[in-house]
Amino acid sequence: MKIIVYDAGYENFYPITYTRPVFDLKLGNVTFLGQIKREFSEFEIAIITREYLAKYMKEKNREEPVNDEKFFDDDILFIDGRVVVTGRLKRRILEEIERKKESLVFIDHEGEIVVAYLRERLLRDHAKSLIAGKFDFRRACEKTVKIKALVIKYPWELIANLEQILKEILAKEGGGRILGEVEPGAKIVGSMIYIGENSLVESGARIISDKGPVYIDSGVIVENGSRIEGPIYIGSKTFILSNTRVAVSAIGSVCRIGGEIERCLIQGYSNKYHLGFLGHSYVGEWVNIGAGTTNSDLKNTYGTIRTTIGERIIDTGEIKYGCLIGDFVKTSIGTYIYAGKKIGIASHTHGYILEDVPSFTIWAKSFGVEPVELEIDSVIRTQERMMMRRGIKMVNADKKLMKYLFELTLPERKKKGVKRRKIKFS
Repeated sequence: MKIIVYDAGYENFYPITYTRPVFDLKLGNVTFLGQIKREFSEFEIAIITREYLAKYMKEKNREEPVNDEKFFDDDILFIDGRVVVTGRLKRRILEEIERKKESLVFIDHEGEIVVAYLRERLLRDHAKSLIAGKFDFRRACEKTVKIKALVIKYPWELIANLEQILKEILAKEGGGRILGEVEPGAKIVGSMIYIGENSLVESGARIISDKGPVYIDSGVIVENGSRIEGPIYIGSKTFILSNTRVAVSAIGSVCRIGGEIERCLIQGYSNKYHLGFLGHSYVGEWVNIGAGTTNSDLKNTYGTIRTTIGERIIDTGEIKYGCLIGDFVKTSIGTYIYAGKKIGIASHTHGYILEDVPSFTIWAKSFGVEPVELEIDSVIRTQERMMMRRGIKMVNADKKLMKYLFELTLPERKKKGVKRRKIKFS
């Protein structure tokens, strides 16, 4: 048997998933896919994603086979990329497959497909339709099995479940190992703390694991006066500035983190260097959050927060939900982002963000300025400079992806009345 993880429901996570499959979203020190690979480590694993991302991944020499028709030469377990796979879930699936010995569809309590097991004979001649997402699992399989699984269908569900997910995933890493340096005067509370090699926790910092594990990867610097509260993962070579408070979050590698962060997920290479609050939010890669930028994650009425998914306005059912910030976004000093709002990839923001910001846009409506489309060559030049500051070269595959996304997101900008002209601040 082989395993294929497929890119399901990605539209609900825009703009974060314009630049990555849904299974590459963070869960902690792993992604959804990373967690699946950890639990199903004895099996060969491939991935299926959108055509433009598949081309990009192949150019970037992705580790897993991508949209590969040659992979379809065995029985295959297809896993929805939004499933949080646990050891318990794996055992249940394999037990059902072994007991029934036939093709099966596993559904959740809402009747949606979580996993599908197809025998090789059913897969013959269907590779193209499977890769294109046009294959009907239900019609192909003999039986349906109801199964209890955590499937993250919307971004606020990931944030709402983040604490429990982090506890389960980080608990497997083992606590109580301090390989880096903890200076005298730093306060370590609890035993579920891992501090990686070449990491430094300065005097006056507090690391607290009484509510969940703390995993600080290698080469991290935690400056004096900072407070780190678990469950939390901090990626390698990330810098936590003085007097920062971070709680119940997953922060990627090579980030610069300051101010107050609570219940957030941040992909790698992003900066929130200065004071300001970021809560119940998801931030993409290569984002620069300007000084004083703050988001709201709670309405004054304490009512549930509504947001937009495509053309729909959806009540999240959550009292606390912040914002989604796509890759390459730059917020100016003093940007204020209201609850439930989204900022599209590569956009630049100024002032108050009271509505969703389309991708590749300079947005300053609260200053009385009409939104203006960024020039794609300027976006690429800016990104090249940012990446060079981290010692990374922007290659042709990155530039081609940026240009493709610029065209893909054109309808967003048209809908919001974004103009093609030079921006003018009065």
